[in-house]
Amino acid sequence: MLNKYSCQLQPRIDSRLFPYFVDAIGRRRILDKWFYFYINQPEKPVIIWKMKDSEYWQLQPGTNRYIGVALRNNKEWIDSVLVTDDTVDVPEIRNLELIDSNDLEIEDYQITLSNQAHAWGIGNQTLYDPAWIQPVYDWIHSNLKYRWGLEYNGQVYYVNSERKITSLFKKTKEIVYSKNYASLQLAVEDLFKKIKLHEF
Repeated sequence: MLNKYSCQLQPRIDSRLFPYFVDAIGRRRILDKWFYFYINQPEKPVIIWKMKDSEYWQLQPGTNRYIGVALRNNKEWIDSVLVTDDTVDVPEIRNLELIDSNDLEIEDYQITLSNQAHAWGIGNQTLYDPAWIQPVYDWIHSNLKYRWGLEYNGQVYYVNSERKITSLFKKTKEIVYSKNYASLQLAVEDLFKKIKLHEF
């Protein structure tokens, strides 16, 4: 039996429940997406998945929302939906209220819409929604005068790297070097603090 709960989730940059950070850093313009949610409050709830036959937790959709808010590092709570066949009692999730229950089974733990259970869990959100990405890039380009860099393992990743339509590049204001920090999370957090201080 799958249960779906409304709840609140506390994003944490050092979370053991959702250790996505390092694996996600190489994705296209990922820092733009994270910074957008660092500044802007998520409008849709994060969807949390936890099955009792797996030790792993998943956020799908909602990973970028989670990380962006976590990087604020102010211990706030965001609206979420938990889909699970287990009893959940962890300090990062609170105020569970049962929304619905269903006899659908998870056919594959990888969250995909090939499964009715996943579609039921996600509700009116879409799993892969390109519609939100371009407005994020446009917001970044409109609100930041400079581009900002993060060096990690010899590669520099940028916030505000380019405008997709015109490919116009802006002057680089600063590059933060991750080797100077105890973790990649702390390096990105400091970069975002600097952008907020100088650009907003």
